[in-house]
Amino acid sequence: RLYGGYSWHLAVRPDDQEKQACQAGFEITFDIIKSGNAQVYWANDFQWWERTGWKTMFNSQIGIKRGRKPKNGRDIYCFLEFTAGPEYYGQFFVREETRVGAGIKFDII
Repeated sequence: RLYGGYSWHLAVRPDDQEKQACQAGFEITFDIIKSGNAQVYWANDFQWWERTGWKTMFNSQIGIKRGRKPKNGRDIYCFLEFTAGPEYYGQFFVREETRVGAGIKFDII
């Protein structure tokens, strides 16, 4: 899966904050688990925000997507991830961060 897009935010706080963003990325799945109920995936996401001077924010995840039919939604993901670039949230988006983490996420539809 390959994706990309442009965003223009209708409302921001503070009001003078820049509103534009671009995003692109890809996800690859590997059918190396023979049970048919799980897939290994690798996903990479790149974001550029006007409010950070268009500095690149990068996120990479590798994990296992598990469900009755992993290609049809309602899956559970267990993953490791790496993030680097400007902080995403609020007043701290001018600071750079590097993070490594682990997580679980759910598709509900």
